[in-house]
Amino acid sequence: MIGLNSDVERFALLYHKDQFFKSDHSVPFTNHLYEVVKLLVETGEVKDSLVINAAFLHDILEKTKVTEEQLITEFGKEITEIVKELTIPSHLIKSDARKLQVDNSSQLTNAAKLIRICDKISNIRMVADSKNINWSYEEKYDYYTWAEEVVLKLKNTHTNLEELFFDEHRWGRLKF
Repeated sequence: MIGLNSDVERFALLYHKDQFFKSDHSVPFTNHLYEVVKLLVETGEVKDSLVINAAFLHDILEKTKVTEEQLITEFGKEITEIVKELTIPSHLIKSDARKLQVDNSSQLTNAAKLIRICDKISNIRMVADSKNINWSYEEKYDYYTWAEEVVLKLKNTHTNLEELFFDEHRWGRLKF
């Protein structure tokens, strides 16, 4: 994929292997990482390799045993700082983690904002499109409401990505 460093790709694939999307255990988690990068590059027209590589690693501190120090050693402080911005502390309960993400979204760097929007697009697509999600209507509705709150805090970051999010959001709600 354009701009994606093969070392970053191998590292993420190694640490995310055997992980599946939390809402659909039939989908490898790495599909999400590729989709986020594809959205950045194709819809967002992002060419900055730092942003692209941070996007592929955006969940690694949150969902694996990789440490911040390990990430700095492997890929440097700049990528690690972006990944840290996007990492929600694992000790938080879901409602607190969601609130923190909404509250902190407007303070993210531009790179992290771009990744966050693409992450939300990928996530809402999964919730709407997967036949294997056994979430109730209320759970899907709550997820969509929360994702919208996050992206509304990122307004004026990137017109094309924001428009795609809201298009997917509208269509997704019709699907469930």
